[in-house]
Amino acid sequence: MILTLIISNILVVAIFLLNINRLPPELPLFYSRSTGEAQIAPWWMLFVLPLIMNGLVILNGYLARRVFKESPFISMSFRVFTIAAIVSLTLVFLKIILLIT
Repeated sequence: MILTLIISNILVVAIFLLNINRLPPELPLFYSRSTGEAQIAPWWMLFVLPLIMNGLVILNGYLARRVFKESPFISMSFRVFTIAAIVSLTLVFLKIILLIT
């Protein structure tokens, strides 16, 4: 799980650094809102996705090790959810960057 997070963080930083010169000052980040001005956010808010991803890994790791340590099924469920969250949030980040640039 930690290896997946490290690879994901390296990939996010690498893609960002490769495309930093081509990023516009505002990005369409909030796709759940109606089209137009409501979707637009400053470029630095793009890093909310990796922060959420890293926060989920920390929270789920804590819960799996401390709170649910006696239940292997729930601990394994947290691990599966964490890996799914890492993969999906990384893909969302990459899709936004690659659509914009």
